[in-house]
Amino acid sequence: LELFRMNVKEGETVTLGTNGGSSESANYIILALPLADAARIKGDVNGDGTINAIDLTLAKRGMMKGFDEKAAEKAADVDESGTVDSEDAKLLRDYLLTVITEFPVVIPPEPEKTDTVVANPIIWSDVPDMDYLRVGDTYYMVSTTMFFNPGAPIMKSNDLVSWKICNYIYDTLENNDTTNLLNGKSCYGNGQWAASLKYHNGKYIAFFASNDQGKSYIFQTDDIENGTWQKYTINGVYHDASLFFDDDGKNYLIYGSGTISIKQLNSDVTGFQNGGVSQVLMKGQWDGLCEGSHFYKIDGYYYNFVIGSWPRSEFVFRSKTLLGSYEYKKIMSTGVGNYAAGCAQGGLIDTADGKWFSIMFQDHGAVGRIPSLIPVTWQDHWPVFGINGKVPTTLTVNTNYTSADLAVSDEFEETALPLEWQWNHNPDNTKWSLTEREGWLRLKTGAVAGDLLTARNSLTQRTEGPACTGIIKMDVTNMKQGDYAGLAAFQEVYGQVGIYVDNSGNKKVFMAVNGDGNGAGIGCKGGVTKIVEETALKSDTVYFKIDYKFSTFDQGTMSSSNDIDKANFYYSYDGTNWTKIGSELTMKYKLTLFTGYRNAIFNYATKASGGYVDVDWFHYDKTPYQPAMMH
Repeated sequence: LELFRMNVKEGETVTLGTNGGSSESANYIILALPLADAARIKGDVNGDGTINAIDLTLAKRGMMKGFDEKAAEKAADVDESGTVDSEDAKLLRDYLLTVITEFPVVIPPEPEKTDTVVANPIIWSDVPDMDYLRVGDTYYMVSTTMFFNPGAPIMKSNDLVSWKICNYIYDTLENNDTTNLLNGKSCYGNGQWAASLKYHNGKYIAFFASNDQGKSYIFQTDDIENGTWQKYTINGVYHDASLFFDDDGKNYLIYGSGTISIKQLNSDVTGFQNGGVSQVLMKGQWDGLCEGSHFYKIDGYYYNFVIGSWPRSEFVFRSKTLLGSYEYKKIMSTGVGNYAAGCAQGGLIDTADGKWFSIMFQDHGAVGRIPSLIPVTWQDHWPVFGINGKVPTTLTVNTNYTSADLAVSDEFEETALPLEWQWNHNPDNTKWSLTEREGWLRLKTGAVAGDLLTARNSLTQRTEGPACTGIIKMDVTNMKQGDYAGLAAFQEVYGQVGIYVDNSGNKKVFMAVNGDGNGAGIGCKGGVTKIVEETALKSDTVYFKIDYKFSTFDQGTMSSSNDIDKANFYYSYDGTNWTKIGSELTMKYKLTLFTGYRNAIFNYATKASGGYVDVDWFHYDKTPYQPAMMH
């Protein structure tokens, strides 16, 4: 795994310190042996004739699709127990990290880039308010994650379509009742909004505001993928701001809604310049929004891209002088394929070979606001978006497409959570552990909560369209009276499947909604948990599953259906035979949270703290829709 993370190339040798604190070292290799029959060889999960790190990744994540599934499952069941589980992944990991010196390290090379058809949306998941940049051949993108922590995710790509989270701007923005979800306070629908991301004088610089804190923030780092960020705080909310560094060495912030203003920053970009420029720059000249600024200077013109009106549309202002008079055009007012909701709020990014693109989001029901890639050309110094004024349903991109994975399975075998996980608000780090029980996530109850929305330490990942599934295996032996634990479809209108302990100490499998299940009688300060169905628990080891159906996708037209937005809930005692429980949830994107639905692993106390549950793994699967992933 260490070599896999280090991206060791074929033929390289690497010396690593041995475990246990010894000062001695050894050559760790990933052993790749030619095999005659993958279906009969334990460990060769993908059937390519070698045992390597890819097999371990597949075994850990259960990613069998696309192979002979029976053969893959047989190969992944290393200990021949009849079940592919964390023990198999451990055995395979230990085998791959065998100490041998006479063989070279062998890592399969990345496939060559080829012209590949890719469908919009490029990410079918909640990634709103994007800003992005290119440094060399690498693209970076930041997005809004509101109240989830860590916050302000940095995503990385080498082709504008394959994206992975590589870092977060902060672990803890502030430490108070609002951010900690305590004493009836929360930052639902607030938190980190619409970051601007730039590269300037060797530093990556981000700016965003937080309505609930009444502050704005500047963060800086010289290592966007692995570094920590230095935080600078500004009093006041500078809404949907764009950093701009002019070629005369002066630095600015462009911000606002309806009225767009400009304010000069100081030379080291840590705050505002005393006595600097501070004035209105432009006003919306139509009914509706005028916000989401993305500001650039290109070929002697100053441009500001904003979202305006309804349905969502994109406008651009331009001027020959920074503080001069701006003219504007509507440049985009269209859906994507058959899905009519407007695609807007984005800027520009260029490629190393001189092409231009934009990435804009589209409101897409319960899954959230999802981004599409839009080609841009130029005519008389005006940008021309899309193809014939529309967002294309497909593009041909030179890529070794690896998909946009913003949700993943997790065996909880490492000492840190994968970057795809985020907590609901700041976690109480004394109430969870990956080490107290090796190979399991332990969630302890903390402050007493009224329901899921007021409970701390719910661990979440995004869902993805057109459909996806989340599954957990949970040990509920140590729950206490009044505790609730399980898996939730998380938004204001939520659904839960799990275990609760009644007043007599009996454990019950339950499915519940809040309010009436349709949004009535609920709120973010605590709603009414309505148990739809319950049954006596038969074993302290139990599995929970949620199936999400957001839309369908037509491979002929390369277009999604209108919203379906349904979730169904299941439990099992063996992880194979499932029992549906409760009612189908009609999911609703509510602005009170302002985020798409997520899988949330939860454990909270309604009476007294002290109980805990252990989660062996989280398994995730999604319905593929990208042409590049369909063969």
